[in-house]
Amino acid sequence: MKSSVRSRPVRIAFVMAESEHSHLILDGIFADCYSRWGGRFNPIVLCEGDRIPEQYWPWLEAYDPDVVYSYVTLSREAILEIHERLCPSEFKLHPVDELNMRRDVFGFKPALNFRPLRSLSTIFHQARYPSFGEPTGPVQMIDAWSGYRPSRMLTDNFGLYHWSYATAMYPADARQAADLLTIAPLDAREKHPSHIPRDRPLAESELAILKEFGRHKAQPHPLDYPPSAKEIPMQIGGLPAWPYLLMVSTLVAYQVLLKLPRPGLNILAFQTFAYAVALVAAAFLWWRNTGLGDNRMSVKEMILPVLFGLSVVGLEFAYVAAFRLGWPVSTTGVMVTVGTAVVLLPISYFAFRETLSPVNFAGLAVCAVGLWMVSLR
Repeated sequence: MKSSVRSRPVRIAFVMAESEHSHLILDGIFADCYSRWGGRFNPIVLCEGDRIPEQYWPWLEAYDPDVVYSYVTLSREAILEIHERLCPSEFKLHPVDELNMRRDVFGFKPALNFRPLRSLSTIFHQARYPSFGEPTGPVQMIDAWSGYRPSRMLTDNFGLYHWSYATAMYPADARQAADLLTIAPLDAREKHPSHIPRDRPLAESELAILKEFGRHKAQPHPLDYPPSAKEIPMQIGGLPAWPYLLMVSTLVAYQVLLKLPRPGLNILAFQTFAYAVALVAAAFLWWRNTGLGDNRMSVKEMILPVLFGLSVVGLEFAYVAAFRLGWPVSTTGVMVTVGTAVVLLPISYFAFRETLSPVNFAGLAVCAVGLWMVSLR
């Protein structure tokens, strides 16, 4: 038996009604939702009296919420109907303390009995693997100084770190992956110099923030939406398929191009020019992706790229020599790949402690038989 697990947003259905605090309730819901997956997966249901209107039920049953969070005191029958028709893991009534309750966004943020996965968990991936053409490095998230009153346009459409997480503290170990581009007007910096964070990039106004956002240098909270049915990435054996497809396509081009040089050409001259192109390409990609990991190597670690470079020269020289001696392109790559897999089997087991199932061993046996059949004339 084989099972797979994929993280997804916690599904929360919010229940509210028209009241004097409706706008603050929405502000609290929005601020909370922006801290999780961009807030796209949490519907808001408007009550009529102390019951959920009938037209919402098909929608709620299809949504199948994990939590129903209510800002309305529902009737006992309405709560029972929620449990019978939706079976949520939790029904939570927002706590109300008329005497001590805060009358701002923080007083109306949902108070769940657990802490859902936050969108901050995705910043390391976003900093390391940006969109094509964008530089790597710390992600700039939009925020505002705690004494600044942001416009509703900013809070409703982008969200702010301070509002979503109800704190101005930011994890120091996360700054390599993301930082807070904080709105702090010049007059506030002069009046409250000790209150303005000096260790963060600052923006003078919301307009400056929007300009940075337009230049793709700032963004709201990191968003990591689970793929829809049409966006599920291709997988092979439960693993992402794109590295395999890239290896196959580049290896095909690699072997065809090694077959094409004219017989009289010195293959070492061919290789030297090819390595110069590869050096420029690798240096450019390195410059654009410095956030992929540590860019420094110790003297001992430099031995590995030296050996790797020598193995690449030997591999390509051997391929060209084989083609010039009459080995066919159609079978040479297959024979080399299968032979390499057979040799790597004990190395992977004893050196890297990798395990193979009986099915994997059977597959290698079939490959060995295929290697023998391919070698037949």
